Amino acid sequence: MDMRKVVGLNVLRLRRERGISQEELSFRSGFGRAYLSGLETGKRNPTIVSLWEIASALGAKPIDLLQEASAEAVPTKEPKPPARRGPTRRQAIRAARTRTKARVKSCARRGRGAFRLCADRSIFSGICRTELG
Repeated sequence: MDMRKVVGLNVLRLRRERGISQEELSFRSGFGRAYLSGLETGKRNPTIVSLWEIASALGAKPIDLLQEASAEAVPTKEPKPPARRGPTRRQAIRAARTRTKARVKSCARRGRGAFRLCADRSIFSGICRTELG
C-alpha cells in the first residue's frame, strides 16, 4: 500500500478513536483543516516534521502513523439517516395561500372571526383596513 494512504488511514483511525474533529486537530497541530483532510485521504505527502506535530497533537508516537494497520482497524462512519427536506418555496407559498383562503371562507361563513382577508391582500385580526374607511 502507498505510504501516503497508510499515514492517512492511521491519522484518521487515531483521530476517530480519540473523538477529535478535523477542526480540533487543526487547532492542536497548527495545520489547516484542508491539509489534514488531504492527508487523511492520502493526497498529501507529509514531512517528518508534519508527522511529528500531528502525532503529538493526537497524543501518539510518530511511528504509530507509519505502521501499516489492517483494514478492520479503521473505524467506518455510521451512515446518517437521510435528511428530511422541507417543502420547496413554491410548495410553501401554495400551502400558505390555501390556508389563507380557508380562513377567509370560514370567517365569511361565521360573519366574523379571527382573520379576514382585506382587498389589499393583508390579513388582520378582527377589523379590516378597508372597513375602517
